[in-house]
Amino acid sequence: MAKPNQLFKDAYNRCLLLLQEAPKLPPEPALAERLGVSRTTVRAILSELVHTGLLQWDKRLKVRLRPVEAADFFTEGETVPLATQIDDAVWRRLAASGVRPAVLNELAFARELGVGTAPLREGLGRFARAGLLAKRPNSHWAVLGLTAAYLGELFELGDALEGPAARRFVALPGDHAARAALAAAPPLADDLVAGEGSASELRFHRLLLAATGNRLVTEAGELLLIGLRFCAAVLPLAIAERERAAASRAAAVAALLGDDGDAAAAACHRHLAIRQQAFAAALAAATA
Repeated sequence: MAKPNQLFKDAYNRCLLLLQEAPKLPPEPALAERLGVSRTTVRAILSELVHTGLLQWDKRLKVRLRPVEAADFFTEGETVPLATQIDDAVWRRLAASGVRPAVLNELAFARELGVGTAPLREGLGRFARAGLLAKRPNSHWAVLGLTAAYLGELFELGDALEGPAARRFVALPGDHAARAALAAAPPLADDLVAGEGSASELRFHRLLLAATGNRLVTEAGELLLIGLRFCAAVLPLAIAERERAAASRAAAVAALLGDDGDAAAAACHRHLAIRQQAFAAALAAATA
């Protein structure tokens, strides 16, 4: 293919869906907006559709020549949704900025990624709601970095969400799927891998909050998870601190699988407190 990256593949598949619905495609600017990609990517898609015999493309004329078949699509395993691609790109930019504030130019970033500004702005907004970015005039965003104040707010949110969630979790029936999922947590060795933090740590918080069955709690929990992942990405901890956090989470899991809601809430609080203390110490060292 002319441009076989993830952005191209996802947009190409969505363009095929448009061709299934109508015999003609809209003008390039409208198609770029519809697909959430740049006009350069749109032209690459149109060229590939011509190459496969699907499309007649003559300036403004873009007419389907044959029916779209299943074999024309990239398989699900070959594609990544546009929103996921944008999130991954923003994560990389935030991690590269580290704990220090920075500035992000929305238009330049969109050109770099080959995406439209509308889906990029939506993706940046998710990180802004988590307190990591702030919109500024003239298509600029402030990368806020990491501060002690942010850490305090993040873990205050965690306490507010997870104390009640822990009590509700303990009250779940013994055969509830959430209990089985929590009991089947990955080995603690997962926590000893440096980098963006362990998948098992994020999984623990997501399972706990999802078990409340409260959509608003789950959505607020996603903001907590974004913040925790960012802290782990820019403040790598020593192995002793990661071991301590893993042990406190194991104690929280044991309490959640028990029958004492107050004990479970207290164990979750201790785990968050240990994480906060470790990140605070690492931040102080990084900004000294």
